[in-house]
Amino acid sequence: MSWAFSYWQGMANHLAEGFILIFAEGAFYSIFSFLFSLGFALQLLRAEAKGDDLMPRFRRRLAILLAFGLIHVFMIWLGDILTQYALVGFLLPFFSRKNLKDLWRYVILLSLVSFVLNLGLGWLTQMAPNAEGEDFADSQRFSMVEQLKTYATGSYSDIFQDRFPQAIVGTLGTFILVPTLLALFLLGLMAGKVRFFELDEEQRNFALRLLPLTLGLALIIKGCYAYLLIRGEPQPLGMLLSQASGGPLLGFSYMAILILLWHRGFKRFLFPLARIGRMALSNYIAQSLICTTIFYGYGLGFYGKLGPAVTLWLSFTIYLVQVLLSHFWLNRYRFGPLEWLWRSLTYGSWQKL
Repeated sequence: MSWAFSYWQGMANHLAEGFILIFAEGAFYSIFSFLFSLGFALQLLRAEAKGDDLMPRFRRRLAILLAFGLIHVFMIWLGDILTQYALVGFLLPFFSRKNLKDLWRYVILLSLVSFVLNLGLGWLTQMAPNAEGEDFADSQRFSMVEQLKTYATGSYSDIFQDRFPQAIVGTLGTFILVPTLLALFLLGLMAGKVRFFELDEEQRNFALRLLPLTLGLALIIKGCYAYLLIRGEPQPLGMLLSQASGGPLLGFSYMAILILLWHRGFKRFLFPLARIGRMALSNYIAQSLICTTIFYGYGLGFYGKLGPAVTLWLSFTIYLVQVLLSHFWLNRYRFGPLEWLWRSLTYGSWQKL
């Protein structure tokens, strides 16, 4: 076997890459998508109990989130998800009054559309040569080398010029993500409607029985994709299917594990994760600022110099620091800094911090 498609050399880096591909890639956007719409469902339940109309305020929240996302993707980091969340989130109110049976039908339909769309895009990406007649692997290697030069040594202006056209294409191409994200959003909406996180013992036992199936299937899908890369066979089709199916299955498995641990007496150990979750927007943007400072040419310039074996531990370190800082901050303030700004702009007045 060879890691011909990998930029990195050394067994430690290869193992770290395999770990990321199997146990991380595609899982966490699924979790956050689910929780994003779950938050909408809980707000909707509270508003209905008070007799309030949530929709105007919800749309204002999305418009402000879209502004945060556009600033993030154009000015800080290309890998933004806030823009897609905001744009697809505008569809949620159309489903808010649907019953569970109808929502399930939409989830199944959207999942099928997502699968077919990803299948088609993966096939086209793999089969179509670029303007110079290169195949996918050759063009990817060339792109990687060119990007390395820009991001490792370039100024903020150089990196901005490289990022700007890609950010436009990515933002305009949000429609490609609509079936995948909306299916996850509707699952979160359903979970809120049935108060999923208030499971009784019988439901928790059902989740426990279902967990080996979802986790096993996710690891099989993602393991096969990682194996193809280990053999030096880059597979855009495999990557898309891994993220579209393996990622969500893995994400829901992780959520099920955390719920079961919470109900098995591990609340004290899991509570710090609730603190960092209450500051999700602030921590998300902070991670981008921290990592661009570490890696980009206008910062410390470590782009392309630290392999996965190092950066995997670096990511755990950054996350641990953010857990501690979130705990420290929320002992003194009601909201994270960006959450406070988001809330203040939504209500049109400065909120008590």
